[in-house]
Amino acid sequence: MREIKLKDIPPGTIITYIDFCGGRRKVKVSNTDEDIKNGRPGFDGEVISGPEKGLGCWGYLDQIIHVTKE
Repeated sequence: MREIKLKDIPPGTIITYIDFCGGRRKVKVSNTDEDIKNGRPGFDGEVISGPEKGLGCWGYLDQIIHVTKE
């Protein structure tokens, strides 16, 4: 898989990522940042499917496994 960059996930993009507990989440990206936490680039957004639908979340770019352009 190619490396995902911040420019690949502008606000509104739908992504799937592996959360910190190993689960998959589908998220609508609301923001990206070069330093989302601990000096690493990442995103924040809203979960759009499953039991956590509507909750906010964040993650690092290397956790993203799929990007869907909206």
